Amino acid sequence: GLPQNVVDAPIGALAVDAAWVYVTSSDGVARAPRSGGAFTTIVSGVQPPCSIAVDGNSLFWTETGSWTIDSPNGDGAIMSAPVNGGPAVTLAAGLVAPCGIAADPGAVYIAPIVGAGSLPLITVPRGGGAPTTLYAPASGPDARTQALAVDATSVVFVTRDSVLRIGK
Repeated sequence: GLPQNVVDAPIGALAVDAAWVYVTSSDGVARAPRSGGAFTTIVSGVQPPCSIAVDGNSLFWTETGSWTIDSPNGDGAIMSAPVNGGPAVTLAAGLVAPCGIAADPGAVYIAPIVGAGSLPLITVPRGGGAPTTLYAPASGPDARTQALAVDATSVVFVTRDSVLRIGK
């Protein structure tokens, strides 16, 4: 059939759960019913999110931080907030160009933004803490991670030329 319009808004990234569509914009994070309707801002006053993930009662998003010419400045962050709204919590800060994000009951997984060089796929505990490298690509743009998803036992991610799987 034909697609149904769910939200009229400038959208950066998207995540869904059983009841809601979550979107990012330059204003923060908003949600609208999956069945359609107006969006409501859940989190504002944050850097424009690059990607978003929802898992249970929590939203997670990446803030890539600032750039100088073509180089990231290392001031990116991983953020979290309740799906029903509430204050944003920083899970990890001082990151270089985090963008892609996925979450499971134990951790949040992050891939760097495309074009930021050969940066690692990292994981951070859901409650926050120091990032841990899960996969460090070889040098060069062909090996960098670009997108990711998680299942019960693995993180599946895309490089420029491959789809790879690594155990959690």
